[in-house]
Amino acid sequence: MKKNLMIVLLMCSTLLCNAQETCKILYLNTETINIGGKLHKVGDLFTTQSKINWDTNRKQVMKFCYENCTKQRVVSSDAFKQTKSNSISDYLFSRGQLSSRAGALNSVIELKRYFSRTLGLIDSIGISIGKAFAMDKNHYFYISYIKNNELINKKLTHQGNRLIIDMSVFTVDGKVFPPEKTKASLYYYNAEK
Repeated sequence: MKKNLMIVLLMCSTLLCNAQETCKILYLNTETINIGGKLHKVGDLFTTQSKINWDTNRKQVMKFCYENCTKQRVVSSDAFKQTKSNSISDYLFSRGQLSSRAGALNSVIELKRYFSRTLGLIDSIGISIGKAFAMDKNHYFYISYIKNNELINKKLTHQGNRLIIDMSVFTVDGKVFPPEKTKASLYYYNAEK
């Protein structure tokens, strides 16, 4: 039986295991760039949370990819100045740049942005997850919340690359409860880490 009621689902504070993603510098139009107080060059790694100190005398441009190199970005000192950003994560959040692939969520930043809002659940929600997050018996997402002073963890199902959230998440001891304004956290489990 389909439920056509709009139920407020999650105010996820999306806490994922690897909150800081690692990036690799692929191109610089200058020899070095100051990230996190250290001079970096092409091939060096940095985290998305590290502060970037752009050279004020020159227009710097940097091309980087996330550590798994599934997605590349190009950023410039001018763009950072316009958005008043300090780090890559600040910049991407302020620009609203989520994905370069048909709406799939490919990074921790994109997941945080998507799940940091209140969602309404009508029957089920299917969310496209990119290849950066494998989904199988050893890699999966789960939701955690408190119900009657008890911590509840529910593994989420998936269909291919679509993460499925439905009312089964809010079933405890065989009884579905209305999840109105339930604050939940989303986690990604990786058995290999």
